[in-house]
Amino acid sequence: MSNLSYQHFSEEDMAKQHEVDENVQVATNKTPRQVQVQVVNRRSENSLRNAIPILPTAIAVLLCIVNFFLPGIGTILAAFSVFCCADIEGADRSRCSTFGINFGVGCAQIITTPLLLLGWVWSIMWGVAFIAVARESSRRLTTTSSTQQRHADVIQQQIPQAVA
Repeated sequence: MSNLSYQHFSEEDMAKQHEVDENVQVATNKTPRQVQVQVVNRRSENSLRNAIPILPTAIAVLLCIVNFFLPGIGTILAAFSVFCCADIEGADRSRCSTFGINFGVGCAQIITTPLLLLGWVWSIMWGVAFIAVARESSRRLTTTSSTQQRHADVIQQQIPQAVA
């Protein structure tokens, strides 16, 4: 279950956003007097999911497959990845604590695998979470890049107008 927070925008913020939307030629058909509510999905600060490192998608898929065939080993490898190829953006933890949590989870998955295959199922779920976190991060980067490109295009269009 995720925590949701609601952010309310003032009339002034909406008016500024409306001006930006017009400059970018994205018509919103909203008047500045409307109040917009934005739902922000935040991962809980104390959840284990927040300790999952943000991996490149190919590595996340590979570690998911390793977790399927060797429960816990993919999670332990992900723990070591925080020092070389993973990102822990947004986590309120250091690399060492993220390593420790993932290493401990991997060991727990190995230990609980003989117990009704609990560790195996947990390991698969953790591997799928690697992929989900990687894709979420990839989408965020793509959206940010396209937004930045759109703003750059608007600025380039406005520069000749300002000079003339």
